[in-house]
Amino acid sequence: MSLFGEKKYRLYGLMVILVLVLITMYFSWDKEVVLLQSNVMDGGEWISDLYVDQARYSPGEIVTLHTVVSNETEDNIKGELIFVIKHLGKEIDRIESEKKEIKKGEQQRISVQWVAPKEDYKGYLVEAWFVVNDQIRGHLNTAIDFSSDWAKFPRYGYITNFGELSTAEILENIEELNRYHINGLQFYDWQYKHHQPLAGTIENPAEKWKDIAN
Repeated sequence: MSLFGEKKYRLYGLMVILVLVLITMYFSWDKEVVLLQSNVMDGGEWISDLYVDQARYSPGEIVTLHTVVSNETEDNIKGELIFVIKHLGKEIDRIESEKKEIKKGEQQRISVQWVAPKEDYKGYLVEAWFVVNDQIRGHLNTAIDFSSDWAKFPRYGYITNFGELSTAEILENIEELNRYHINGLQFYDWQYKHHQPLAGTIENPAEKWKDIAN
C-alpha cells in the first residue's frame, strides 16, 4: 500500500472517531431548555396554581413560592420546576427544583424559597416552568413586591361583611387576598351615620347596627 493510501485510511479513521465522540457528547450533554411560551405543550395546564406567601415583603426578606402541579394523564410523570425571576424584562435569578414524580391523577404542591436583593420598592416577575424530558409541560406567572412601606404601591381590597369569623376563616381569607397581592383593606360602609360613625357611645358601643347604605 502506498504512503498516500495509508494517510487516507488514517484520516478516515480519525473522522469516524470524531463523529462517534460528537454523537456521544450530543446525547450526554445536558441541553438547556428554551423557556418560551410557544414551546409549551399540552396547553401549559400542568401548573394549576402559583402563588407567594405574602402580598408584600420587606427588602431582603425570604420569599416562599408555592406551585401546584396537576397530573391529569394516565401515566406517572417525573419532572422539574424551573423558576425564572425577572425585573423589567431582565432575568436576575433562576431556581431549579429537584425532580419530582407526579403520579397519575395526583396534585402535588412544590415549594421553593428565594432571597431577593435588598433594594427597596422593586417588583419582580416570577415565571414557573414544569419541564419533563426537556419538554415544557406547564407554565404560569406571578409577581413579588418588595416595599418597606405598603403605601408606596397600595393595592386595596375592601370588606363589606363584618360578621364574626373563626381563626381558620380569617387565615383562609388572608391567603385568598395574598393571591391578588392585596396589601391594604378598607372596611367599606361600616359607618352608622356620616355625622355619627359609631352606633352607641365610645363607652358603650352597640353590638350591631345597619350600615350607612341602609
